Amino acid sequence: MLKRLFRAGNPRKFPGWTICSPQEMAAESDAVDQLYHKATDGYWVRGFFSPEEVQRLRDGLAQWPESTQVDISFGRTYGKTLMGSDPDLRYYLDMSQRFIAELDRTLGHSFSERMGAFFRTLAGGRTVQVPCDPENRSYSPANIRELEPGKGGLHAHIGNEFIHQYPELYPLAEMAVLKDQLSYFIVLQKPESGGGLRMFDLDWENTPDRLVNGDLLYYSEERNCEMEPWYRFTLEPEAGDLILFSGGRIWHQVDNLNGELPRITIGGFCARSQDDQTFYFWS
Repeated sequence: MLKRLFRAGNPRKFPGWTICSPQEMAAESDAVDQLYHKATDGYWVRGFFSPEEVQRLRDGLAQWPESTQVDISFGRTYGKTLMGSDPDLRYYLDMSQRFIAELDRTLGHSFSERMGAFFRTLAGGRTVQVPCDPENRSYSPANIRELEPGKGGLHAHIGNEFIHQYPELYPLAEMAVLKDQLSYFIVLQKPESGGGLRMFDLDWENTPDRLVNGDLLYYSEERNCEMEPWYRFTLEPEAGDLILFSGGRIWHQVDNLNGELPRITIGGFCARSQDDQTFYFWS
């Protein structure tokens, strides 16, 4: 039975979220529409990846070549994110092919097919696919993030603020509706403490101008402090759990980590096509 948790104002621990098993999630054929219609804010799917899949992927990262890795302020990514890429996308697309090859080799099956099958059960009859460029080169279906302890986590942000800031997103915006896009990730390694997904009771439509007027930059400690007045709660999923939530319209952050273990996740973003017939996922 699905465990539904209600929106802010209700004293429950995770307002606006649904917690379920993979089998229960498979019956949620309208989950995408539920998220877009604001009937729910997110889904926490416990045990989406088996312990064997988690260990195979986590342990296999040590053998990945440096050409698949990018050092960034909070640690590193395996694979390149679309946001932050050169607008011509050549390097992003080349790296995406290397990432996909290493990912599928390590897992022993196609990650894109695995996630595509999952999203098809939720997408309300829409076709599901990873975007491609006009030359049929595939975008990356995900990237792997390794957040290291003591590097600040991921400061407060919201997906909708980036749509018009990054020209590398413009080709994708011709295919997909990026406003209110969804975010997803699977935990591969949970840190010793910290590193939870902090959700704020503040959506895009109600965001004060001072938070997005350019003075409080993405990933800034200043902005974290500005978020203090809003109700918040923190989810701490276990290794193998999948999170799918409205990251485009709801403010969120990843708390700083403590201890020795990095937080490792694999994930990306999702959005409906411009004609609403397709559901895309990418990173």
